Amino acid sequence: MRKSWYAISGATFGCLFLLGMAIVALAQDQASKPDYSWLNGKWRGPSPVFGGSTEFNLKVVSDNPVEGFEALERNLGRGKQTVRYPITGTVNGEIIDISILRDRGQVKLQLIHAEDSLKGKYKGEEVIYKKSQ
Repeated sequence: MRKSWYAISGATFGCLFLLGMAIVALAQDQASKPDYSWLNGKWRGPSPVFGGSTEFNLKVVSDNPVEGFEALERNLGRGKQTVRYPITGTVNGEIIDISILRDRGQVKLQLIHAEDSLKGKYKGEEVIYKKSQ
């Protein structure tokens, strides 16, 4: 009977050891996820398509999806008006791909995070957005 008791306690110890190792591995996996919090906030720069200025209010949700809105300042003949358009996208390393859903369709931008700016091109022209908050 002693052998079976040792066999059971050894098996129990083995299972607990493996469970502990799995927990440590999961914790290390969670810690290795990149921190994209630098992207959260408001970014100001030129408005693709309309000209003038725009502000992107971005937030990284979960691992790397990005959501937010564009606050576009437009001159409609009766003075300036701010219009909001939804933004979706992803961030991977220093590259941010966003899609802005506007009244007349979607505007896609690929921006690169460099020197506290988001830089990209829209229809061949460089666009630079600086963090404003």
